Amino acid sequence: MAGGYDGIQFRPTPPDTGSTISIWTGFACFRIAFSDMVKSLSSLRHRSGASVIRVENLSVRAGSFELHGVGFEIPTGQYAALMGRTGCGKTTLLEAICGLKTVTGGRILLDDRDVTHLKPGQRDVGFVPQDGALFTTQTIREQLGFALRIRKWPKNRIARRVEALAEILGISDLLDRYPKGLSGGERQRVALGRALSFFPKVLCVDEPLSALDEKTREEMYVLLKSLRDRLPVTTLHITHSREEARRLADVVFQLEDGRVRRMSAPSEGRRDARNSTNGGASHADDGVEAERLAEQVARED
Repeated sequence: MAGGYDGIQFRPTPPDTGSTISIWTGFACFRIAFSDMVKSLSSLRHRSGASVIRVENLSVRAGSFELHGVGFEIPTGQYAALMGRTGCGKTTLLEAICGLKTVTGGRILLDDRDVTHLKPGQRDVGFVPQDGALFTTQTIREQLGFALRIRKWPKNRIARRVEALAEILGISDLLDRYPKGLSGGERQRVALGRALSFFPKVLCVDEPLSALDEKTREEMYVLLKSLRDRLPVTTLHITHSREEARRLADVVFQLEDGRVRRMSAPSEGRRDARNSTNGGASHADDGVEAERLAEQVARED
C-alpha cells in the first residue's frame, strides 16, 4: 500500500504479528488528522470578522495622478470587484497593493501584516495584469513554473504543481507551446495559473475579461467562479462591467472622486456558506510594461 502528497511518500511496511494493531491504528489516526487539516485549510476563507486585504488612509502617486485617504477592507476568502470610471485610479490602487506603486501615506495590510513598504514578491500576492503579460520567450509550462523556480521549489514538485494547474485551468494541451498564437481566453488562463502557482493568499486581477469575445468571456466566468469557490484566496478584481461584478463578486466597491465606497453585494456573487456566517497585448509598449510588472510581483526579492 503506497500513497503520496506533494512529494511525501507513505509506504507502511507489512505488519508483523506483534505490531499489527499499533501500526494500523496509528496510520488510521494519521489519515483522520490529515483529512481534518485539509478541511480546516479549506474553511479559512469562511471566517467571519477577519480581513485579508485592509487599506487604511492610503495615499499613492502615479506621475501627476494622486489618490488620498483611501480606505476599505475585504474579508477573508471573499471575491471583491472594484469599479469606477476610466482614469479614476483603479489600476493605480491595485498596483499599490501589489507593491508596484509608491505609497506616500497610510498603510496596506495583507492578512494582518503591514506590507506597505515591502517588495512585491514579499507580499504573497498573485497578480494578473490587464492583458495577461505572458513572457514571450517561455513555454506555457515554464510560465506556470516561473514563480516556483524563483522560490527554489524542487523540480519534481514544480512539475507536479504545473500539471495540476494546467488540468484545473484546461490548458494541459498547451504546456509545450509559446504564447504566440494563443487566443485571448487561453492567455488569461495561463496568466491566472502563473499568478496562482505559489498558493498566494491574495489574488489581484486587472480587467481580465475586457478584451474577450462573448463566448470566451462566458467560459472565463465559469472558470473564475470555479476558482473562487475552490481556492482559499481573497480576490480583488478590477472591472468596468456591472455584469462581471454581479456574476462573480461577493462585495462590490466603487472608486469615485478618490474615495472607495462599498456598494450592496450582488445576489448572484454571494455563496451560501458566506450567507450563513453573515458575513498578446493590443499595444506593444503596454504589453512590455505589464510583463515587467508581472515578473516583479512573482519575484521574492
